[in-house]
Amino acid sequence: MPLLSAEQLKRTDEEARAILRDVGVRVDHPGIFELLCSRGAKGDRQTGVVRMDETLVSRALASSPRTVRFADLEGRIIETRVGAAPLFLGGNALYWEQSGQRVDITEERFIDLVRLYDTLDMVFALVGTSISDFPPATRDFVGVRRMAEHGRKHLRPCIYTPAGARLIVEMG
Repeated sequence: MPLLSAEQLKRTDEEARAILRDVGVRVDHPGIFELLCSRGAKGDRQTGVVRMDETLVSRALASSPRTVRFADLEGRIIETRVGAAPLFLGGNALYWEQSGQRVDITEERFIDLVRLYDTLDMVFALVGTSISDFPPATRDFVGVRRMAEHGRKHLRPCIYTPAGARLIVEMG
């Protein structure tokens, strides 16, 4: 049984495209900001917000691979493709909610989250997040290290800088 009906999938796609077109996304890295703008995105240098029209989004989706393989730290491989059963990943977050209050995700809280996700059979992968007690330029590779140290599932880092991406590849 699919999680979403065909109509719900269509609406989700339309709404996501509208957000990319009308609201945009903030891109903090100047090189990535320029790369997106060179590909046709409309960027506002004052705010760092990039908006992507239908043509750019469709072109990017058309160039995406049709099949993706995931591996966890135990060597299990899962292949997914359009129409395959969904994979659930632990969510990326900026804050922890506690008693109605927004609380920063510290290294300690992030490790607790990784350990929790690692126990849940329905969650296939651990997703990085913005660990507040590290400088932004180090949060990506620190997060990957903590996920690898405290979990056994596939790791999906949040990458904040090109240097962080290179370090994560090297760590792998």
